[in-house]
Amino acid sequence: MAKKEDFRKAFSESINKKVKARVKGSGRLIGYVFAIIFNVAFIYVVNSLPNWPVNFLTDSYSTILVLLNIMFVANIIINILFLFYDEAWFKHLLQFFVNIWAFFVFYSIYFIFPFDLTAVTERSMRMVLIIIMVGIAIAIIVEFIQFTFGNIRKQHV
Repeated sequence: MAKKEDFRKAFSESINKKVKARVKGSGRLIGYVFAIIFNVAFIYVVNSLPNWPVNFLTDSYSTILVLLNIMFVANIIINILFLFYDEAWFKHLLQFFVNIWAFFVFYSIYFIFPFDLTAVTERSMRMVLIIIMVGIAIAIIVEFIQFTFGNIRKQHV
């Protein structure tokens, strides 16, 4: 009788773990879908901005627009991939490369600066861009460490 109880308990715990993993996974899936939706929205906004009645964009905005579109499309593609395969090593590797591209995009925005702003506003905007680049640089390092040492840790466990 004890063996049946042990089996039932082990079976019940196994099912509970699978259900909890699936619930956690569904949260990630929802996050990927929202990321795709937001990136599509950002593509629409950055491409529509030159047609809106704004007077702070310069002619060099078209150069930045290409870089932004590549960044957003890359984010859409990796989030679609994550919908089907979201192993940690895969996510860290792809996010590492996308973050490098994002850093390049914001670095380009900083130096090309396709905005016609007042001196005070320009300084503030440049400071925001620097803060964004620092954040992305930290994210690049974190993703690299997660990819590298996460795989090493899994191999030794």
